[in-house]
Amino acid sequence: MRNSVSPDCGGTEVCALTGPLGMSAGEELLEVLPENADPEMRWMMDYWMSKRGDRSIPLRSDIDPLDFYMFWPTIYLLEGRALEDLNVKFAGTAYRSLYGFEVTGRRIVDIIPEEMVPKVIEDYATCLGKSIPVYRESSMTWRERNAPVSYNRLLLPFGKNSQTVRYILGFAIIFTYTNKEKIVF
Repeated sequence: MRNSVSPDCGGTEVCALTGPLGMSAGEELLEVLPENADPEMRWMMDYWMSKRGDRSIPLRSDIDPLDFYMFWPTIYLLEGRALEDLNVKFAGTAYRSLYGFEVTGRRIVDIIPEEMVPKVIEDYATCLGKSIPVYRESSMTWRERNAPVSYNRLLLPFGKNSQTVRYILGFAIIFTYTNKEKIVF
């Protein structure tokens, strides 16, 4: 049986793996990303898949933050078993700049900008509930500068065991809204 994904992964669409879990899916799982995905996104997805192996999700002990130190400014780690309990355990420097305050230690539902709540909640609920990676291309307002920015975000689930998501590793690439140039933090 082949994994399937949302047919359109552009604009503000969400792309999530919807096929059977626990498969040794190999490159099929990469379909969660659009063909034109940034190489850094592909690297993170490949990393997650290599740590996952033939389990449904990788274990916490499989994930080593030193493996992706080059992405720390736009990496964040969430911990929790339910949406309302997801806490930010680590957030790279980009998030303090984007949100205008330190987000580490806060609940994710308390920091999401109001205009983003429905789509963000959907993404986290999908990642937690289905134990699958979720990719989104969207935009938000950079609070400190009151300016719109675009972003591509990948949510990667993992846990203390291979059946239950306890953590979500988030990775984003943030762009200027008008000309889509990467913003370096």
